[in-house]
Amino acid sequence: SPSSFINYKNFDLNRDGVINCEDALILISQFKQKGANLSADLDNNEIVDGIDYSAILRNYTPGDKTVCGQER
Repeated sequence: SPSSFINYKNFDLNRDGVINCEDALILISQFKQKGANLSADLDNNEIVDGIDYSAILRNYTPGDKTVCGQER
């Protein structure tokens, strides 16, 4: 069953070791999608929504200077 618990380890959606705009882009690509097993559904309520987006923004890696779509 869905849970409102957010697992902070899951914020790094692309598993590159930082939480940044690349992870936000993944979330945006799934925004408003519904269903189980969505990687960007951080609170496991079976919809990717503003709560998930806020969680990514609040947990950006400090000092990360990634420009979306460009290598660091």
